[in-house]
Amino acid sequence: MIPFTFCNDILSMIIDGKIHTVTPEHVSFGMIKRALRNNEDEKVIKLLDMGRAIEEFVNEGGQGKVFMKDGEVYYNNVVVHSSLVDHIKKMMYENFPFKHLLRFLDHLHNNPSYKSRQELWGFIQNHGLHITEDGCFLAYKAIRNNWTDKWTGLINNSVGQIVKVDRSQVNDDHNVHCSIGLHVGGLDYVTTYGNHSSGDRIIIVKVDPVNAVSVPTDANFLKLRVCEYEVLREYEDPLDKMVYTDEGEDLEEDPWGSWYDTDIELDDEDLEDDDWENFDKKYVEHMDKYNVKNHTNCPCKTNTDGYYNKRDSKGKFCR
Repeated sequence: MIPFTFCNDILSMIIDGKIHTVTPEHVSFGMIKRALRNNEDEKVIKLLDMGRAIEEFVNEGGQGKVFMKDGEVYYNNVVVHSSLVDHIKKMMYENFPFKHLLRFLDHLHNNPSYKSRQELWGFIQNHGLHITEDGCFLAYKAIRNNWTDKWTGLINNSVGQIVKVDRSQVNDDHNVHCSIGLHVGGLDYVTTYGNHSSGDRIIIVKVDPVNAVSVPTDANFLKLRVCEYEVLREYEDPLDKMVYTDEGEDLEEDPWGSWYDTDIELDDEDLEDDDWENFDKKYVEHMDKYNVKNHTNCPCKTNTDGYYNKRDSKGKFCR
């Protein structure tokens, strides 16, 4: 059994004479807890390596100012806590593709608007929009049959066109509903104003998160105002892939890649965090293995006053 302590949601283990500390932010935290509870020492070691392998994979580059350290996601040397980062960690944890999301995060943090940075990810999730390999996202737009915009009939939306306006001219107040800006959204939005029977077209556009301006509150937050997008193609079938190429096409290569080669097998329970019920017994068994009175060879630490970890009201060891 691997010697360990668990205090304030922090795991400390001794493996081959070295202390390893794991916090809840670690991509394998829940699985490591379960493996410790089940005395699966070899699995614990592999899961620790899994976390290191992910960090090495992330830090190979290609994500701009985004990197990982000690299970945390950083942007420009500052830890990022957001629903997007939570989603990225979940994708890592469950071994799904995630590097495109890190690139998206990098693009998003280059957006000059704090409000836009806060609104965009929720909008993308709510409308099932998809991220491209280079960190942009795909959206839909309804246009006239002659490939011009529905509002003025003057803006060319032919395939390959990059449509843009001065960002300073786009209304960034989400409380103002119909206003100046280029509008895109999900299929549920474009079908509210595009009329297929009259020959209107639906196109797929690519948007850099940097160019998102605001999510108006009208129509149940269905649309997004942007200052630039690229027209990729006319809509034929719903987008249903996890990741798309930079050109918005289906990926031919395996999007998972080979970031982590291991023979470790994960079951459904491994993908769930548990409350570590009845784990107190493990503490007792662990501490009995050592000289608790003198803390000989014990990984517990002393505080500045020289006191050792003691049990709380539930019998757990903590400072």
